[in-house]
Amino acid sequence: MNYKVLNSIAHNFGQSYVSSMSYSENDYTMGHILKYARLTGAPIFNINILNGMTEPVLPIDTKIYRIFKESPKNLKYFIDAEGASIESIKQAQMILSFDLSITKPHELNPDILETPYTLKVNITDDRDILHTSKITGWGFVEP
Repeated sequence: MNYKVLNSIAHNFGQSYVSSMSYSENDYTMGHILKYARLTGAPIFNINILNGMTEPVLPIDTKIYRIFKESPKNLKYFIDAEGASIESIKQAQMILSFDLSITKPHELNPDILETPYTLKVNITDDRDILHTSKITGWGFVEP
């Protein structure tokens, strides 16, 4: 097993959530998650990528529940693409946090407010070595 690819898997998995290519049901993935965070005041999501379980526990009728429930399937895609093995992964976690106290107008549409986020993906291999990726940026909800 080439363990070096686990850093790439962590990075690529994280990028798949924040990408402008990740769009469904009239908004970007990050837009759906940010909208839920703003509505509930819960700015931090801790997702077990191996089983799709979240903290806080999400109502099953929400879009973000369905998004996070797909995490194991999405992780497997990246593992397979890199030629790695799921058996070599002991833990996989994604932590997404928004700073809801900060907003700025979107540069192309000042009526849209952006909020900063930090997304961390942590993968612990079967040797207890942590492979991590951290992505920061600004998210917004489609009008």
